[in-house]
Parts: sequence; structure tokens; C-alpha cells
Amino acid sequence: MASTEGVANIAPVLPLIPVGMDLGSLYARVAVAEASGIQVASNAQGSRYTLALCVKGDADADVEGAAPSFLFGEAARKSLVREKQSVANHLVRKLLLESSKAGEEGEERVRAFWSHLSELTCDATSAHPSQLRCVLSLSAAVDAERLLQVAQGGVVEAALQSSAAHGKKIKRKDVEALPLVLGVMDDASAICVAHGLTAPQTHARALVVDWGASGLTATRVHVRGGMLHVVDSSSSGSELGGEAFVELLMGHCASQFDRKNRLQGEDKVLESKRAKERLRVECEGALRTLSRAGSVTVTIDGLHQGLDMTVPISKPRFDMLCSKLLQQAETTLQKMSTTTTSTTTENQQLPEVVLLAGNVSCMPAAQALVEKLFPTAARGRSDVPSDEAVAIGCAVHAKELLALTTLPESPDISLADIPVSPIDISVCPLMESDTEIIDMNGSAGIDMTTLIGKGTPLPAHVTQVVNLSNNSNNNNDNGKEDEKKEVSEQPLQCLAICQTNGKVLSRIEGIPSYATSVELTMELTAEGKLTVAVNGGDSITI
Repeated sequence: MASTEGVANIAPVLPLIPVGMDLGSLYARVAVAEASGIQVASNAQGSRYTLALCVKGDADADVEGAAPSFLFGEAARKSLVREKQSVANHLVRKLLLESSKAGEEGEERVRAFWSHLSELTCDATSAHPSQLRCVLSLSAAVDAERLLQVAQGGVVEAALQSSAAHGKKIKRKDVEALPLVLGVMDDASAICVAHGLTAPQTHARALVVDWGASGLTATRVHVRGGMLHVVDSSSSGSELGGEAFVELLMGHCASQFDRKNRLQGEDKVLESKRAKERLRVECEGALRTLSRAGSVTVTIDGLHQGLDMTVPISKPRFDMLCSKLLQQAETTLQKMSTTTTSTTTENQQLPEVVLLAGNVSCMPAAQALVEKLFPTAARGRSDVPSDEAVAIGCAVHAKELLALTTLPESPDISLADIPVSPIDISVCPLMESDTEIIDMNGSAGIDMTTLIGKGTPLPAHVTQVVNLSNNSNNNNDNGKEDEKKEVSEQPLQCLAICQTNGKVLSRIEGIPSYATSVELTMELTAEGKLTVAVNGGDSITI
């Protein structure tokens, strides 16, 4: 087990940074809980969002055995456009969902992207990756355990690379022992946390409308004393997602371009993969601009066949283009808000609070639609941008989790102050008839196996095979005579869970004497709860 001795080698005094990471279908966002409030980190291009895209580059040809490089975000998209490849096949969310198809290379790219987000966060906060304590958003379709593993691996890699770049040597096992990823939470809960619905005195029926790139999702949540209870959730298909609005805008711009330049058949602009991807990039930007401005002009030099595109679009014109899509969304949302899995009167009542999240919900037309459907419902906090709500909620939750560890309020928090085990916890094989550990030095054949050492960072989780050697000599001496005994006549063994000073905390009994080893899984939480499971069975609390 790694000890805090190795952890302290990373840096003598480092404050812990609560971070929320939102991996959306198309974009990723990172929020940091600072003393002055929640800040959304910007990338190298100054954007508060990063295209969740990662492609593998070539290793440095001049360095033998060099690791391959990776391209992220817009740089990755430009590379794919040049190679006339589909961007959709390289999105990080898709790689996570299709883990069996993506293989080792896909997992490597996902891990590299989390490492990239960690570095982005550190650039914004001047922190070391080992200081980060992250909470991640979780899509219902993504496996939580897998998400935790690849994210933890990505932050670990960022920490190792950062230390190497500064000429510091740290051990991988010491970094891996740190709780860099505190947990995951679903999008609806993160949005509720961002808007303060988890305050102790809050009681409300809330409807969370998450309208992003992958579609429209409505989740009904009941809040009782700040506790969230998800009643049900309904999702539309991608036909109502942000991509559908981008496609509408692309179609309009393409038709204007083709008509102006008299292009027909295979000469049309959308027949060119490269031109289509370039147009998509500009239309995504135009859609964001129309969310805050009255007009936008889509301008692309040399888009197709050496011809330039210049298409002005006003907000009324765009609303007219999207009218059928918005009507469909209105019907769908109305059904979602009244659909219930329960027949109770309470569950069928209209929401008292409606929270908006996602890229599409930034559009004034989308906000007007929700206002029309729920005119009496309260809105969330005005200082929480709808497209950043999930990341902000995760950051707030990360800060709350760190507060539960009773870390000091000092801005300088040593990594050694992370909750650690105050004692060694060991196991010792005995016969069930034994009432105490007779020899702590092992001279009487007593073998102590330490599973959780004093100073181990918490929570600690360890699985280890423990040899039951206490009765081995006895069995060998009796030889064939023992083999003839009935199992029921043989004395049973037990495991004493104890401290190295001999104090017995508990005993696990009923282990047959012919068993030579058992697999023991032990977990100690930061709150001091100790659970043990034998051979993969049910856990018992000590």
C-alpha cells in the first residue's frame, strides 16, 4: 500500500482544487470551485468549452521509442477534415460508449483526453495535476466504473508528465494512490446542485430540461429538504439535438451558396466532404452567436471550387428555419413533462421549478418555448449559464465532498492532511477454539498480514489472498490420518482482524481447516467504516 510518505514527495504543501468535468456528446467543460466562486476554465484558444475530440498523431521520428502524440479539440477536427474523415467516429463520448469496438487504442485516446482536460485545468489555476479532486458528469449510457478508471488514469498521466517536465521524480504508485477522481453524478442532479436546490430547507417539484447536442431530455426531480429524488426521465432522439439545428443552418447556407454560384448535381457544396466539414464548423459557431446576437454572417474563404461563401442570417430568419423543429420539440416536451411512472397526485402536478441546461437551451427560441409551456414555474439562478450548468454542479459537489473530509480552511493544505488510516489493520489466521493471539512475533507460527497500513490515504480498498498457515504444520504432521477424517470432525479456522499491537477488532469464523488460503477484500472509508468480504461474498461491517 502506498503511504503518505511517498505522497508528500510530490510537493511539500499543495492546496486541493475541487473540479467539475462535464463530458458532453460534443463539447467538454471544466469548472473550478475557487474561493471567489465557481470559474469555468478556458482552453488555449480562449474558449470556455473544448470539442470532445481526440485523434492519435505520429510519434516523434527523431526519438526512438517515443510515445505517440495526440491532437485534441479543434486541432483534431482540422486534422480529420484534411484527411476527409468523419468527426463523429472520433468523439470521446462515442469511444466510451463503444469500448468493445474502440479497443486499446480507443481507451488510450479517452485517457489522453482526460489528461488534456487536467492540463487545461492546471493551466487555468496554476496547479499541479495531483492537486485536482474531480467529480465527473455521467450519462446514463456510460458505465460509471469505466468512466472513473479512465479519468483517474488520465489525471495520473498528467501528474507524471507535469512532474517530469519540471525535473521532479515521483512514483506512479504514489500518484495512483491519490483520490484524484472523487466520483460521478448524473447530469440532472448536477444541474440541480448548480442552481442551489440542495440547500437544506428546499422543497420543490423540479423539471430539468437538458437540451444539448444529443437530444432533448426532461427529468422530473422531487426535492425534499435538499435531498434529490429522480422520479423519471424521458429523452428524445437526436432529431431534436443540437446537430439537427446545425444541419438546418448548413442546408440553408449551402442552398444559398449553390444558387448564387449555379452549382448542380455533384458540384454542389455538400457533395464535398472537406467543404461540408468546414461549413459545419462555421455553422456551429454561428448558432452560438445567434444565441446572443440579432444576426450573424457565415463567411468562408475558398470553401468550394475556389469560391467564397458569404451568407448573412438574421435571428428572425433563423427562427423561421427552425419553426418545424421547435414545434416538434414543444409537443415532445409537453408529453415528457406530463408522463409519469406513478399514479400519485403529487407526481402528476406541474413543476414548481424548471431548470434549463445544454447548448440548444441557450437559444432564445428554446427559452421562449419553455416559458410558454411553464409560465408559472420559477427559474434557476440567473448566474448559471445553461450550457455550463453540469460542470458547475459537479464542481460544487466536489467542493462539498472535500469539506466532508474536514480539511483545514488554510489555503495551504498538505497532501499529508488527506484523511488517512490512524492504525494498521491486519489479519491473523487462528483456530476457531483460540481465544487470543498468543504470540505477536510469529514465534509460535502466527503470521500477521497487514492489509491497510497506518497512514494509508482514505478511502482505502484492498483485495489480497491471505495464507492460512497457522494450522499447516499440524496438518502435515498428521498426514494421511487427517485425510481420513470427516470434514465435519475437523476443527474450523478463523481470521482475526486486529491491530499489530494485538488488539482484536473482530473475527471471521467458520473457515474449514482444509482451506489453505482465502481472498479477503477490505475497505475503510474516510468516516471510519470498515467492511470485509471473504472470497467475493457479501461484505460485513466490522
